[in-house]
Amino acid sequence: MAYKGKIITVGIRPAWDVQFFTTGLNWGDHRLVDSYKQEPAGKALNVSKALSWMGYSSVAAGLWGASDFDDMLFGLKPYTHCIDVRFTPIQGATRRNVSIFDTSENKELHLRVPGALAAKAAIKKLSDSLFSIIDSGDICVFAGPLPEENPLSELIVDLVWQCSRRGAYIFLDSSSRTFSKIFSLGCTELVSPNNEELSELSGSKVKTDVESIARAGKKLLKQTSQVLVSLGEEGALLITKEGLWRSRFTGKPKAVQSTVGCGDYLLAGFIAGKYEDDDPAYALQKGLLVATSRAFGLMDDEPWEVEQELEIDTEFFQY
Repeated sequence: MAYKGKIITVGIRPAWDVQFFTTGLNWGDHRLVDSYKQEPAGKALNVSKALSWMGYSSVAAGLWGASDFDDMLFGLKPYTHCIDVRFTPIQGATRRNVSIFDTSENKELHLRVPGALAAKAAIKKLSDSLFSIIDSGDICVFAGPLPEENPLSELIVDLVWQCSRRGAYIFLDSSSRTFSKIFSLGCTELVSPNNEELSELSGSKVKTDVESIARAGKKLLKQTSQVLVSLGEEGALLITKEGLWRSRFTGKPKAVQSTVGCGDYLLAGFIAGKYEDDDPAYALQKGLLVATSRAFGLMDDEPWEVEQELEIDTEFFQY
């Protein structure tokens, strides 16, 4: 199926990405970093940013702290030609995700701060906002962490269900018990689980080999139409009722600059591919192309330049 409606990304627990870069880091050090950057992010917003790089418009919705709302708007100014910012301001501050990169040792450390914006009243405000935006045929991408505790979990499940009832295609990239509850409703068009989530949803222990992942992913097709799985440096899989596609980078090896957000860029590239062509192989290949561009630090290049530079191979396997 090729999609034609709006793309709406929804972040319930977005974050500021704070990144520090240094060399030769040791525990106990007190030093100045070589460089530092901070930007509004979170998995859902990362999808919108990646779509923007490809020239695709999207609506960025979800919750954002009122105390740093203006800072978020300022940080997203470079993207506003493609991103329609529709975050719902909620009293409080948006959480920080801190990443530390040791560029000499090619090591990285990621620290996550729990979110505190999601509350019953906040979800109600967000629901009202989303329902005023959604049209039948739109894609709603719910990405990032979701509250697990009730009543918030049930409110999120109902929110996603109501978006589906309004004709939206639900793309789900999350984790936790709330992810499982949403999946069990059978209202998703696509899910993008990791190995742990695959094990839980399929009811079987999933190893890291392609065959094990494919068997588990096939079991999920009773409740969803497409299963998109990142294999990290081994590529990506798309599992549907028609069969299995696998894409891999087959070009000249390059140094990985960062793995942060690569899964979000995989999903964004896949969505863009489905808007361009109904061919699943094309969409998966485009998804991995965008994710690989992110990993290799090529996002300052034009998309057409990256397509010429990176070699991606895609294979189809019938059940």
